[in-house]
Amino acid sequence: MEYEFKENYKAWIAAAIIVVTVATRIFGQIPNVSPITTVAMMSGIFLGGYWMWVVPFGSMILSDLIMAITNSYNLSVVEYLAHTPFVYLAFAAIVLVGVIIQRNDKLDFESKAYFGAISTPAIGSVLFFLITNFFVWLNPLPVFADMYPKTLEGLGMSYAMALPFFKNMLVGDAIFAVSAFSVLYLISLPIKRSIEYAKQR
Repeated sequence: MEYEFKENYKAWIAAAIIVVTVATRIFGQIPNVSPITTVAMMSGIFLGGYWMWVVPFGSMILSDLIMAITNSYNLSVVEYLAHTPFVYLAFAAIVLVGVIIQRNDKLDFESKAYFGAISTPAIGSVLFFLITNFFVWLNPLPVFADMYPKTLEGLGMSYAMALPFFKNMLVGDAIFAVSAFSVLYLISLPIKRSIEYAKQR
């Protein structure tokens, strides 16, 4: 199946995704369980252009602002600012994984949805885990400097201490990815039929 969402459709899709993502991040009760990894992957695969950055990072910035104002993170401003850039970097990497899938001409729409659902937990979650905890270990700011020694053993400790959160993220991302990509596929079916019908006329 070959088609692109029209620009006006993308605007409505983007708005809906941002609202749902922000609400899920704010009201979610399980640490590290949110749809943002799925949103980043979907945006890279199906939205493209500036939308693939607006949707995940708009969701992140808006929900981060609300959570910072309400102190939902229970972090100081310094702690929050020291860690946030690397979280955003990890999600940018996930968007780019989605772009790689999107640019594979051998994959049709359904295959891209399938690979997106698989890649979100298998690649996205792992990338987030590796990138964010590497920079927690490497970060020279005082809030992180004394957490782990700047040795390979210290790096291993950083990853080991994050494993419980990674397990939550992996399970959450798998559930969100399968659900979101399945819904997207089901929504695409009537669009596919209308396009095929138009081609036959």
